[in-house]
Amino acid sequence: MNDLMLNIFGGIVGGIVSGFFVYVIQVMHNNHKNKKDEQQRRIVQPFKDSKVITTDILRYLKPGVSLELAKNHLGTFYKYAKADNPIFYENDNSYFETNSYLYVFSNAYLKITSEDNISIDSITVIPFYPDIEIDVWQELIGAKETRLNKILFSEEMIDRIFERTVLRTTHESICAFNIFIGRPKYQYYTFFVNADFDWMNEDDIIYENLIGKEIFGICVGHLNTKSFYIYDYEKIDRT
Repeated sequence: MNDLMLNIFGGIVGGIVSGFFVYVIQVMHNNHKNKKDEQQRRIVQPFKDSKVITTDILRYLKPGVSLELAKNHLGTFYKYAKADNPIFYENDNSYFETNSYLYVFSNAYLKITSEDNISIDSITVIPFYPDIEIDVWQELIGAKETRLNKILFSEEMIDRIFERTVLRTTHESICAFNIFIGRPKYQYYTFFVNADFDWMNEDDIIYENLIGKEIFGICVGHLNTKSFYIYDYEKIDRT
């Protein structure tokens, strides 16, 4: 009987001691984790946005639409500027006074401009992946492919070009082509193609050298003078 009581007592004490050690270890683990989480919260993380924009973006957010509606839909902008450099302008070095909002999503860059800060003047989209469709291409040339980064510059587009220019920076050489579409849209579509050639201005553009190249971005505006690009120096480092 005494041995039995001792065994029971020993088991109880052993359980208490084991439980205590487990409790201490758990507390230490939680304290370490909380401390690590707190340190992580104090670290400023690189800018990242997990949201994506869809094909509908150019169907609902377009020139003339409320800027406030766009902000509510898109969320917080990445950069804001009181002026921007239009693609087609009398003086290529001139900045145009407008409200320019740059957004960064997980699948694209998007820029909205508005001179009166009330309604959208232009919207520029440069996707990272071929997942944003531009259905207007079917109207223009009856193309089956409508996804940016998959649409190819073709001979059929040449006759529709209203204006053209070359955008050159330290790291980029881009051909920009402007097309006007009448009813029912009455909008100017500027699309971008990587030049990969040492062209200095629009007079040097050789269309034949561009046929078959991917169209990687687009700007939609109600005036060709209010078309804007998203330059490398505006973007974030996504590496």
